[in-house]
Amino acid sequence: MEQQESSRQLIRTLISNQNRKMVINLSALKSKQERLENGAKNFFAIALLISIFFGLVLMAFYKHAEQMDRQAVVAIKGGV
Repeated sequence: MEQQESSRQLIRTLISNQNRKMVINLSALKSKQERLENGAKNFFAIALLISIFFGLVLMAFYKHAEQMDRQAVVAIKGGV
């Protein structure tokens, strides 16, 4: 009878340990998935900021080129 009880206790312990391992593995998977999602969000945020920056730089070059064209036209016509 005592051996049967110790066997039951051993089985309970093994099942409990297995459940703990499953919970830990599940937590690790959730953590990994969250990190991947956050990484994707960060990537797109950085890409958006870079594209805005390059857009502003291109606009500045365009405005500068437009101003230089006006000055060239004035110079060609014999102005200042």
